[in-house]
Amino acid sequence: MKKTYFTTLSLVCLASLFTVLSCKKSNLGETNVLNILSQGDWFVDLYKDGNQDKTYLFSNYIFTFTNGTVMVVKNGNTTSGTYSTGVDDRKNKLYLNFGETSPLEELTDDWDIVEETSTRIKLREGRDYLTFERN
Repeated sequence: MKKTYFTTLSLVCLASLFTVLSCKKSNLGETNVLNILSQGDWFVDLYKDGNQDKTYLFSNYIFTFTNGTVMVVKNGNTTSGTYSTGVDDRKNKLYLNFGETSPLEELTDDWDIVEETSTRIKLREGRDYLTFERN
């Protein structure tokens, strides 16, 4: 009786451990952000630099993401940058690089992907927040 109980308990513990470990790994590295971003034009819905809301800096900017290049248009003027995804510090990341072009350099960072839907990408880096929405 003890042996059967111990065997059953061991199997339940192993199954539980496997389930917990599988769940933790399932989201890491799995992101649809590249596919989502490549569908349509995007705008900055929120850019918060610490406690300061600086969304106004990006009004009338349109972002188009294609194959690692992001084209940014404002009032007919075009600027380009790069983007990619990866995993760092056990977090899914969106890497944006716009060089020294003002004010876009504010967005150059390795952003944690907080939320992704077909029309919204929420990002965070420390105390900074960035949200893209699709037109």
